[in-house]
Order: sequence, then C-alpha cells, then structure tokens
Amino acid sequence: MTLVEWLRGALNEHERIARTVAERYIDQRDGSAYWPLPSIEARFRQGYDSGITAGLDMIKLYDAAHVLRTVQAHREILGSVLPELEAMEERDEGEHGPYDPNRLPSVLLLRSLVSIYRDSFPGFDPSWIGETS
Repeated sequence: MTLVEWLRGALNEHERIARTVAERYIDQRDGSAYWPLPSIEARFRQGYDSGITAGLDMIKLYDAAHVLRTVQAHREILGSVLPELEAMEERDEGEHGPYDPNRLPSVLLLRSLVSIYRDSFPGFDPSWIGETS
C-alpha cells in the first residue's frame, strides 16, 4: 500500500464515521450536533472532574460537521499536491538536480497531512514521514 492509498483510506474512514454520526445526532432544524441523551451530559458535568468535562467539550468541538469539512479540505490538499508528486515519480533519479525531493513543499505538506491520521487508521508506515519503526 502506498502513502496516498493509505491516506485516501483514512479519509474515507473518517468520512464514513462522521456521516454515521451526522445521520443520527444532527438536529435537522439547524444542523447542530446534539447529545442523544442530554441527561447523560448533565450527570457527567455534575459528578466528574474537569478532565472528563473537557473531554465532553472536545467531543462537541469535533462534531460530525467539523470532521466532514476537515476531510474535504484534506482531500483538496491531497489533490493539489498529487500532480507535482506524480511528476516527480516520473523523473529519473539523476534529474532531481541539486535539490532533495524530500524537501519539496508538496512532499512536506503530504507528510504533515499523513501524520494527522497516523493513530486513527491501521497500516500507517512511519517511514512515510521519515521515522523509523
């Protein structure tokens, strides 16, 4: 599996999960996320420390609509760097000249994008971002 194939798989999985949540927990009147059982949230906020309640706030911050916008933006970024990466793959090694292709902005951008999803989708290869396993 290539880095690009893996990233597309991760994006597809994040989209699938966000759409599943959106279909079940989005207020159809205004598009906002809601908790299916508000009493559960109220109990957490009353009886648990700030770490737990901050976790609830984090869940709301990254609601399904946010995740879907993020996935779309990441797909657009991937699409914008692919032409340069594909052209780079077609060149002979000797054609790179005095620069290091791993320092190209498109390569650095792709590595940064991949690192976002490294823990959330199986099959990540640390060498894709210059790490050893």
